[in-house]
Formats: sequence, C-alpha cells, structure tokens
Amino acid sequence: MNKRKIDNTLSSLYGQDGLSDSFISFQIDLLEISKKYIKKIKSPALVLPDKELIQQHFENGSPIITFVPISLPQDILVSCWKDLIKVFQSHQILSTDFSSKTKTNSQAKLVIGISKAVTSFDNDALQKLAKSVPMESSTMTLISRELVKPIFHSLADHAKKSISFENWTEGYCPICGNLPNFARFSKEEEGKRYLWCERCEIEWGFQRVCCPFCKNTDHAKLKFLTTNHREELRIDVCENCKGYIKTFDERKLEEEGEIIYFKENVASLFLDMVAEEKGYTIQIPTIQKTEIIIDSDENFH
Repeated sequence: MNKRKIDNTLSSLYGQDGLSDSFISFQIDLLEISKKYIKKIKSPALVLPDKELIQQHFENGSPIITFVPISLPQDILVSCWKDLIKVFQSHQILSTDFSSKTKTNSQAKLVIGISKAVTSFDNDALQKLAKSVPMESSTMTLISRELVKPIFHSLADHAKKSISFENWTEGYCPICGNLPNFARFSKEEEGKRYLWCERCEIEWGFQRVCCPFCKNTDHAKLKFLTTNHREELRIDVCENCKGYIKTFDERKLEEEGEIIYFKENVASLFLDMVAEEKGYTIQIPTIQKTEIIIDSDENFH
C-alpha cells in the first residue's frame, strides 16, 4: 500500500498552539546542522563482525556500541561544535563565544571529552565538563546531544544495511543503547508497537504491554494519558519507574500516513510538559561504552 507521507518540514509547525516561532526556528537550525554533518560523514569507520556474532550479542541484550569500536572524527566534531555554538548564541541560549576564547588544542580536547561522555552516557563527566567551560548543565546536555547526532545517524545508516533488528527485544536502541524518545502503533500491522531512537533515527519492534525502561508488564501499573490536542498522540506512562514515552497511534488517522518522527517529537512538546506536570520523567540510559577511538577524518570520507 502506498502511504502519503505526513509533511516532514518543521516550518509547517509555525503557528501551532503551544509552540513559539522562536522554538521552531531553533529546531530548524539544529536540523540543518545535523544534515550538514551527516553529509560530511559519508562512510563512517565502522567494522562490523559477522552476522551470527552480532545476533549472539543481540540475544544477550548488547547494542552495537558495546562490542564494536566507535571512531570519533575529531575535526568534524570540532567544526560541528563551532556551528552549534553559533546557533545557540543566535537564539540567545548562550551569550559567550566559547569557540573564540578557547585555544584550538584545548577546544579539540573539550569537544572529544564531551563526545566521549555523551556517547557512553557518563553524565557525571559531562557535567564536570560543563562546569569547566563554564556552561549551564541543561545547555551542555542539549548541545552534546546535538553534537553526536550526525555520528550516530551515519553509523546507524551504515549498520542497518547489513543488520536485521527483528530479533532485538530490548527497550533501548540496538545501535547506541539510548532509550527511546518516541513510539508508534502501526496501523498496517494491527497495532504493532515500535520504539524510536532520536540519536540514531531508527525504530525497532517492542512488546505492546511492557515498559521499555524497567520492563514492567503489570497492567495495573501501565497507563496512558491523553489531551484534547490531536487524538493520535498520547503519553504511555509507568507507575513502577515513573518513566514516560510519547506515542503516535497511526490507527487514529483517517487517512493513510507515515509518521515523521523528528517532526512529531518537536510538535508534541506539550506532551512532555503534561508528563512532567504529572510527575513522570525522561529516564537515563545505563549502557556503558567500552572502547572509543579518536580517528583522523580521512577515515570518514
């Protein structure tokens, strides 16, 4: 069946209730940076083991990042960092030009340290780096997430060409170990549930009645919240871990459509606010990366 893709441009969100024009403009600028550096990383230095070994790791719940060395292209990351700083400044999130005040060697060391910390979900190390800049903790969290997005998008795009995720049953990303940012119920597959990783921009199938964060399967502790805005959107919550995930239910659409995750994630900011007001929180990943290599950029072209 041919599907009509839902408009995938963030600019179509201007004027939507609950979203300021400045917020949308900021998200558009971040998306443009991500696209720019994804193009620069044409062939990531990722050497995958044979499929049988990968499946063995998957059966043990080990995402690719835990058993395949991940190379970080230093020059590309530093360039991306500079572009991100400019965007954060132009939207008045940052007031200091960190790039111009930091020596080249020190800047490279800082950016690689940030990349390593966010890649391995080492929040303590990330916050220490934030203090050393100095930078607000929340700003560092956001900018570090955007910094590594092009790397993981490219890695995932490369990996999914030869790897099947059909046997992956965990609630975290099979590529990077990140927890899902969004979920959907498929209209064509009778409500099959999929989870989506914002960092890698991939989805994988998951149990319908199960919390992806703590694996709670107790019906009484698994609920969902709705609002008066957009019937197809809801918040799935877990009373066991107090985690939540925004969910798009394709079955609620009158026309055939295909979700554009990155757009819906931005458009549904009001759901995050509702969840937080109710006492639910975004959960923190616990996967630890064991080996990260700093490579010369020629390996990424």
